[in-house]
Amino acid sequence: MTTGDTAPPHRLRVVEEPLTPYVQWELHWLHMRAEAGHHTRVLPAKEVATAETDRLLPEVVILDNRTLYEILYTEAGAFESARRFTEPEVVQPWVAYVKQAYARAEDIRAYFERAVAHLPPPPAA
Repeated sequence: MTTGDTAPPHRLRVVEEPLTPYVQWELHWLHMRAEAGHHTRVLPAKEVATAETDRLLPEVVILDNRTLYEILYTEAGAFESARRFTEPEVVQPWVAYVKQAYARAEDIRAYFERAVAHLPPPPAA
C-alpha cells in the first residue's frame, strides 16, 4: 500500500502455515527487500479469517489512499488483469482495513528469523 507520492510503499503479506515452497521463496525475497529499506509486514491468515466468510480476500494495491486495484488471477494462479476503483465508498473501507491489518502484522525481518530462516531450501519446481 502506498500512502502518498513521497511516502515509501508498504506491503502486507498474509501467510498460511505450513508455508508452501512458493511462499517460502517469496518470504526470502521480501526479507531481502526489507534489508534494503522496503516496508513489509506479515500477517497470519487466521487474522483475516473472519473477513473471509464468502470468499478469500482479494489481492489489492492501494495508491495514494484514492485508487484501488484488485489483482485478478486465472484458475491456474497466473496474473490475468486488474480492476481499478476510484470511488471513495469502495476505496476508503479497504484503506482502513489494510491499515488496521498492517498495524497488527509482524515486521518481515522478525517473522523471517522466527518462521523461515531455519527451514531447509524449498524443493525445486
